[in-house]
Formats: sequence, C-alpha cells, structure tokens
Amino acid sequence: MASDDDGPSSQYAAEETGNWASSDDATMRPDERRWIKSFARYFPGKARHLNRVVNVYSVSRIVAVKSLGPRMDDVFRRKLIKIILLAEIWPYRLAWLLQIAEDALHGNEMQRKTEKVGMSVNQLVHVLANYGDPEESATMENAFRGLSLTTVYDEIVGVLMYSAVDANTALSRDGDPQLFHLFLEESDESLKDVLTLADLIPLDYETICKHTCSRKHQDIFKI
Repeated sequence: MASDDDGPSSQYAAEETGNWASSDDATMRPDERRWIKSFARYFPGKARHLNRVVNVYSVSRIVAVKSLGPRMDDVFRRKLIKIILLAEIWPYRLAWLLQIAEDALHGNEMQRKTEKVGMSVNQLVHVLANYGDPEESATMENAFRGLSLTTVYDEIVGVLMYSAVDANTALSRDGDPQLFHLFLEESDESLKDVLTLADLIPLDYETICKHTCSRKHQDIFKI
C-alpha cells in the first residue's frame, strides 16, 4: 500500500532527484546528494525547483566554506539545504519566521506587540523558551537555540502572518502548509538537526562582520 508521501507530485520529484543524484557532479558530496534526495517528498513536483535549490546551495556552500572553514560541519550543511528549500517552496512563511527572529533579536528597539498575548515578540520568545514561565530568565542565545521553528510557527507566526493586507495572496504562492509543518519537524536521527530560531539569524553576526567584511560593507550590519 502506498504511503501518503507517494503521490504523483512526490513520485515525480523523487524521479527527478534520483536522476540528478546519480549524475557525476563533482561539486556535491555523497551525503549532500542523499539529503536532497530524501527531501524530494517536499518538492512541489516541478524540476525547476530542484534545479534552483541545487544551484543556490552550490553557491551558498562556497561562500560558507570561505567564511566558516572547519565550522561548516554536517549539521550546518544539512540545515543550509533545508533553509534554502523553505525559501524556495514556502517564501511567505519563511519571511515571517525571519521577521520574528529579527524582532526578537532587536526587541529593545522594535517592540512589535501581539494583540493575542499583550507582549512584545522579544518577551514572547523568552516566555516560550522557558516553557511558559515568565518568571524564568533566559539569555537570548539560549532562547534562540532552544526554540524550534515549529514552536515559533505554531505559537507566533501562525497568528501574525494573517495580519498583512495581502496575506491571502502571499499564502497562495506557498507550497502545501501541512508539508511545511512536517518539514520544520524533520530531523536526521544521528545529526539531530531540527531547525531553530538561531539557524535563521546568527546572534554574533555583527562580530562576524567585523572580522570578515571590508570596512565599506560594515554599515549594512549596523542596527
């Protein structure tokens, strides 16, 4: 009996992915090919999506290798592929996750209020990181690393993303919402690479910039 992931769209994507993964592509490691092939069930069934994901990842990996060096481990590479897939298939939902991460990081300056809970995004992230106990304190680093994107989406984005005037139009361009939720929860059994808020915005990005960017480019990283 076929599983829920064996529909026509998934089968087409898997076939296209299989053809690509078996090609002699020296720029891709075997584990990277395997990961992308395993994500085929989330592709909307069009080969161009796969081609863009592979092309974007190839360029992103080159930049990451030069910037991070040995810090670019298997967890980082697999998460990078997943974030690229989020941007390709669910751009509106990812945009909201990025907005929440930015608002929480700069909470002292950007007090975006949520009508449902009456607190800023910054405060809400800390409460969620402490499992609903507002009396417990958590550093922003711990909060970002401890909050999965699934939790952030369910508790914050799932409500706020409908507040935009063009929300319905933007949402119609996203892929399947159920597959989106499943993809956020996806994790390699050995790598334990569930996406967290810290994966969207590096908490030390200003420090990284000071050491890796030229002086004339540093202004774009200023708060």
